[in-house]
Amino acid sequence: MLSIITLSPQFEIQSWPEEMAVLTGKEESQVIGKNLFAAFPDLKARGLQAIFENCRQSRVPTLISHALHHHIFAPPEGEAPRQSAWLVPTLQGGELRGFVLAIEEAGERQALELVFRRRAAFLEALLNIRRAMATQDDEGILQTLVQQTAHLFEAPRAEIYMLEGDHLVLGVGHTAPGIVNTEVIIPLGRGVTGKTALSGQAVRVLDVDSHPDYIRGVEGMRAEMAAPIRLGNTIYGILDVESDRPEVFDFPEALTMLQSLADEAGLALQQARLRQREQKRLRHLATLREFGLRLTEAGNLEALYQLTAAYAVRLLDASAAFIYTYDADQDTAARERDHSLVDHRTGLEYAAGPGIAGLEDSAFRPPRPFGLVHTVARTGHLLVVNDPTSSPFFQSDAEAGTTLQAAAALPVRRGESVHAVLSVRFSYPHHISKEEIETLELLCEQLAAHLESTALYERTQQQLNRLNSLRQIETTITTTMNLTVILDEILNHAIRQVGADAAAIWFYEPVLQTLHHAASCGFRSEENKRAEIPLLGDHAALALSERRIIPFADLNLIADRIARRWLLEREGFVSGLLLPLTAKGEIVGLMELYARREINFPSEVIDFLETITRQVAVAIDNVRLFEHMQTSNLDLAANYGATVRAWAHTLEERGFEPPGHLAWVERLALPLAEAFGIEEQALVNFQRGALLHDIGMLHLPDSVVLKADELSAEEWEQIKQHPLLAARALRAIPFLRPAIDIPLYHHERWDGSGYPEGLRGEQIPLTARIFAVVDVWVSLRSEKPYRPAHTLADALKILDAGRGRLFDPQVVERFLKMFGESDML
Repeated sequence: MLSIITLSPQFEIQSWPEEMAVLTGKEESQVIGKNLFAAFPDLKARGLQAIFENCRQSRVPTLISHALHHHIFAPPEGEAPRQSAWLVPTLQGGELRGFVLAIEEAGERQALELVFRRRAAFLEALLNIRRAMATQDDEGILQTLVQQTAHLFEAPRAEIYMLEGDHLVLGVGHTAPGIVNTEVIIPLGRGVTGKTALSGQAVRVLDVDSHPDYIRGVEGMRAEMAAPIRLGNTIYGILDVESDRPEVFDFPEALTMLQSLADEAGLALQQARLRQREQKRLRHLATLREFGLRLTEAGNLEALYQLTAAYAVRLLDASAAFIYTYDADQDTAARERDHSLVDHRTGLEYAAGPGIAGLEDSAFRPPRPFGLVHTVARTGHLLVVNDPTSSPFFQSDAEAGTTLQAAAALPVRRGESVHAVLSVRFSYPHHISKEEIETLELLCEQLAAHLESTALYERTQQQLNRLNSLRQIETTITTTMNLTVILDEILNHAIRQVGADAAAIWFYEPVLQTLHHAASCGFRSEENKRAEIPLLGDHAALALSERRIIPFADLNLIADRIARRWLLEREGFVSGLLLPLTAKGEIVGLMELYARREINFPSEVIDFLETITRQVAVAIDNVRLFEHMQTSNLDLAANYGATVRAWAHTLEERGFEPPGHLAWVERLALPLAEAFGIEEQALVNFQRGALLHDIGMLHLPDSVVLKADELSAEEWEQIKQHPLLAARALRAIPFLRPAIDIPLYHHERWDGSGYPEGLRGEQIPLTARIFAVVDVWVSLRSEKPYRPAHTLADALKILDAGRGRLFDPQVVERFLKMFGESDML
């Protein structure tokens, strides 16, 4: 009798058969979990522990012969029977899992040794299969299985048939040289292997000549056994072994050993597949992570779709992948690329996909209505087709552009709607698994998330750009009153932000009921600038009368209501927009936008354009108001100028200034002031101050001002008051207040010796320093009641002598360069 005892790696007893309890007198409860050598101390004394330790180190099955040790276990009383045993280590994944101790009483020696050899070979076969399980794939495990099976049963052939539908197909085989198996496909229920696959039970035929169902695939075979290989509850294949010797499998454990090998292979395949699936999952996750990082490198949508299609092919090892964009609202696709093929029946547009391995034709054929891609686009649910020949989504293989073996289509969502469809196709036999679909779903989710974030970023940038455009327009409106510049700026921003090709602004003439050209850009000809739009019967009249924006996607639909139809057709315009311009409740004009392609105007674009039209209307109204005010100001300025000159002539008529004195002052002072960069408005005040520089003299007695003799000290003090008197008089007149500097400070001197405040250097306003030089020069060259006019040479010497003392040296230098060499007086 054979007794089997199992031990842990530390030689703890894990199983204890009943016959051992009878032999040793120790029940199972007394020894389970105990160390073998603690439970039976005599084993160590008889040197058996060293044999066990050597087996643990070498991990090689070891024979414990009765010839050397007589027995393993002894009864409590009496003589021990002669026993031999095999100690076989069990391994899994290269790790020691325990030991099997097979003990049998010595009887017929040859039979016992044969049994031990078979069992040792069986255990070795299990060990080798487990080693293969840890390192090899499915094919390697199956190859190891047939090799070990043939070796164990000393058979010339062992094979594995794979179950495919209703038949078995020869998969892996191990045969002796010269043996050829002609039976590679076996229907279920036929032959030993077919019956095994159908029943799920192992079958043994000791002599095939007496078996009616035997299929003779190899000549000379006489015995056969077959056992099912299971993956879980599913039969994966059949392990078949044949021998050229009848009755060779006629021993009790033959069928059990074969089934055990098949079960071990099934377990190994399951573990290998789990390992491969996990490795594949990790590879997919790494690839998806790489895809996520590369999404930001795609410069545009086309590149993004191409990248996604390429990664779909790479992830599933597919033959091809394609992406179709989808527009459900308009049931048509935006034709943004010349090479795009659009099916207007489906709203699908081919966007991207590598032409691979015979699927090139399908890349350029839009999906038919209610086909696989279109159905996914409309329903938003993914679809998988593992058998296109029986699928309602494919009319024929020719329609797919190739011999299509499998396909899947998944939606790419933007919010709640389908934005695109990813189609993955296989031109070779392939079953698309649940795990592969989950991987594609992650890919589509990454693409959708990137599209959404990109769209959000683009919308934000677009809004910022539009706000920036509005700010720039506002800046232009507030910094210039040149209407041409303002309108050109507005049109350029409108075209750029909306994506139009041309734009124009027209002024409204209410009396004539016409629109005349104000500004335009983007037109190919100049005819638009010379055109005039009669409102009667024109589509522009509707926009103005209803005071609302009117978009049109197809110019042909309203061509009969356009007065300038010939011009717009020549320009090639397809769509456009009309925007009425109103200011303070009144219509002031019309703005047009045109595109040479079909273009949509979403609500945010309409809002932006409405803001622009308000800016246009305000600009037109502001410029017209400014022009009116400018005309009024010119009239007022002319009146102011006449008043100032009248006062200046009064000074000459009263004799306070020699005849022509003020005219020469004006002729010399203004060019000199311009040379020092005095700006236009400041130059007007400079001129007024120069003409009225001695207006304070009107408040002094004529006897003092017109005295021919030298002035007394008291009279001189009175004369020094005229700058203050002038300032007091001019401050009372608002438009002359900015001109006070010259009348008040033209007698101040560079060294501080002047009056009325004794200012020095650059404390003196520049205008007063400039005028002081001119005033003294004209005075030197003019005849006075108390002296004749100085000669040119004397005047030059006097002026030069006052440089840096009485006068600003830079003003003197510039004056002499401009006027010193010509005698203008």
